[in-house]
Amino acid sequence: MFWISRIPVQICYSDDPEFAMNLLIEATNENHAYSKKPEPAERLLGFGDKGIDLELRIWIDDPEEGVANVVSDVNLSIWKSFKEHNISIPFPQPDVRIVAENNE
Repeated sequence: MFWISRIPVQICYSDDPEFAMNLLIEATNENHAYSKKPEPAERLLGFGDKGIDLELRIWIDDPEEGVANVVSDVNLSIWKSFKEHNISIPFPQPDVRIVAENNE
């Protein structure tokens, strides 16, 4: 029995999505708790208000042994790879505006 796990990732618009998608696949090579068949797949899902929405799909061989631990390991591999290759994950940066009121 397989369990599909979808791992969402968002990157900045200044980064190359094709390169980031290749890094997603490479990040799965460090973890062997998922199925090699079907192979991991990456997708560009859309364009969000903060960045480009990507997704990594992996199939886990033995979900009874745990899914969250496998996803956590893959997420850590993605984080390390993105840092090494200067791929940025966007974060909220709200603008604060101070408006002066005229009390005359």
